[in-house]
Amino acid sequence: MIVDIYNEYALLKSFKSFLLIILILLVRKYLNKNAFKSASIILWAFLFIYLICPYQILIRIEEFNSNKVFNFILYILSYIDSVIRLMSQKASYVLYPINRYIVTVIILCYVLYKYIKFNYKLQQ
Repeated sequence: MIVDIYNEYALLKSFKSFLLIILILLVRKYLNKNAFKSASIILWAFLFIYLICPYQILIRIEEFNSNKVFNFILYILSYIDSVIRLMSQKASYVLYPINRYIVTVIILCYVLYKYIKFNYKLQQ
């Protein structure tokens, strides 16, 4: 039972990290043009800290009756979190054994693509 709980937690963390990686990759070009130079590095550092830290920070926020926009944003975030938790519970039995291989292949393809692109730029 403890192993199953750990597998679900690891899969939940990998789903969240996958979404964070997609978000960082989408925002990176915008940050490189409009933000300070180390903004992209800071985002990758947050992701790295999230991945290596075994603990989570829980923030309890009471609902504010006066601020409807803030409540709506909190509702959306909690809904996304519940969907991710449900996905990880349903997929933990199937995806966890092959999850490492899938992520490894994706990262390896991305690094290989960047390496080939870098070598092509150096040869010009």
